[in-house]
Amino acid sequence: MAIPRDSSQLANIINTMVRSAVICVLYAVQSIAINFSQFAALLIWPLNKNLFRNIIIHTQKCYGILLVTITQFFAPCEVIITTDESAKGVLSPTCKFNFPDRMILIGNHQIYADWIYIWAFSYMSNMHGAVKIILKASLKWMPIFGWVSNYIYILFIWSYHLGDRNEEKASKIPMLK
Repeated sequence: MAIPRDSSQLANIINTMVRSAVICVLYAVQSIAINFSQFAALLIWPLNKNLFRNIIIHTQKCYGILLVTITQFFAPCEVIITTDESAKGVLSPTCKFNFPDRMILIGNHQIYADWIYIWAFSYMSNMHGAVKIILKASLKWMPIFGWVSNYIYILFIWSYHLGDRNEEKASKIPMLK
């Protein structure tokens, strides 16, 4: 990093560092709170599985709201959505989506933030409690994020290289039983 030449450059660097620290702390604290709620819900699981599932869906909604909030406050952006005639009536002028009851929305990671956009779109259609995500299996063991993801029914896929590509194993999603 170059040494700033004037006070405005130094102020921009400090501002960026403070914003980054606030984002990291906010995300970590909220993720820990969500994870704590999920661990506390484990006490209910043997007694009432339906209530446990509803609590987990609520924590998934909280995670979606957290992502939308962080994006809105720290990195607001303008998203332009174009559709053809077949999608008429899906997007209202108030930015609420009218998605069908069952739908697959795929983010193919053309940019790093597309997974946040999927959460935002599901939030705008009040479906952020029903998002199902497929991730590589190694992410399951990440501290906090991996623990949270174990409870919000993320599908983890192990893929083997080259000769074993057709042999993919996926964990079971309890909600689909």
